[in-house]
Amino acid sequence: MLLLLVRFNGLWFLWPLSILALGVVAFGILLLHSAMQNGRQLMPATHPVRRFTAIQEIAFWAVIIGAGVGLYLIMVSL
Repeated sequence: MLLLLVRFNGLWFLWPLSILALGVVAFGILLLHSAMQNGRQLMPATHPVRRFTAIQEIAFWAVIIGAGVGLYLIMVSL
């Protein structure tokens, strides 16, 4: 989050830092998604968590996109 604050505070000459910030955020999202998939695979085959993978994927990406839009709106309004 601190990497994104540089971008939204008007320090435009530090544009390489915003590219780094986007990379760090994307890497964190991919790690979170991988942890969710590994946790799902550790459940027994009869567990309901293993049956509803499409709903979990949709919910995961909806939360990620919603959080990104919310963070953007908060940062722009400051």
